[in-house]
Amino acid sequence: MIDYIRELSIEGVHCQLEIEGMQGREYKLRIAPVIPWPDNGETAALMLKSAGLNQVEWTISGPFDPVNRQNLLEILEHNWKRETLPTDKESEELSKVVRSLTAHYINPAVTELSNAGFPDDAIPHFRQFAEEDYAFTIGLTIAEFWEWKREKK
Repeated sequence: MIDYIRELSIEGVHCQLEIEGMQGREYKLRIAPVIPWPDNGETAALMLKSAGLNQVEWTISGPFDPVNRQNLLEILEHNWKRETLPTDKESEELSKVVRSLTAHYINPAVTELSNAGFPDDAIPHFRQFAEEDYAFTIGLTIAEFWEWKREKK
C-alpha cells in the first residue's frame, strides 16, 4: 500500500513520487513519469531519460529499522541518565528534542539517497514525509520510554 504520493517536476518532466513503509522498517520510494495517455512504455522510458533518471526505485531505513530503534533507545537512555530530557510538562523542550532526533535520522538518509541518484527535485518531498513519520515515531517512543522508566522506579 502506498502511504504517500506527491506529484512533482523533475527536469521539467511531470512525475509522481510514491513512498511505502510509514512507521515501518524501511521506506520504498518510486518515481514514475505521469503519462497523460496509455502507451507501451516507450513514452515513459523517454520521459525518464529526459529527466535524467537512471534509477526509479530506492530503499532506505525507516523509523522501525532495528538499528535506528536501538540507536534511539541508547540516546534516550544516555540522556535520561544525564537528566537532560524534558518532563512531560515542558512541551517546547520536548518539541526541540523531537526535532533534533528527527534531524539526526533524516539528514543522513537524505545524503544516502542523494548519493544513490535520488533526484534533488524529489528530496524536499521525501524529507517532508520522513520528518513527519519520524517525529511521530520518536514522540511515541519518548512517551513509552518515560513511562517504562517511571514504572521501574
